[in-house]
Amino acid sequence: MTKLLTAKLIGNICILIALVGIAYMFYPLITIYFSPATISEEKAIQGEYIIIPKIHAQAEIIEGIDPWNEATYQTSPAKRRSSS
Repeated sequence: MTKLLTAKLIGNICILIALVGIAYMFYPLITIYFSPATISEEKAIQGEYIIIPKIHAQAEIIEGIDPWNEATYQTSPAKRRSSS
C-alpha cells in the first residue's frame, strides 16, 4: 500500500513540475498576447507620417521622392534627418 501511495505522490509531483515548467515557458507569450505594447510618439513629427499598429512601425512620409531613381531615393532620408 505504501508503494502505491509513493508512486502516486511521485507522479503528482512530476505532473506539477511539468505544469509549472510549461507556465514558465509560455508566460512571456501570454503577457504579450493579453497586453500588447502600445505605440508611443517619441517626438512630434512635423509633416505627414504613417503608423502601422500591427507591427508597431512609425515612419515619416517624405514628399517629392522618385522611387525609380535610386540615387535620390537613397540619399533623401539622410538629408531629411540631418536638416531636422
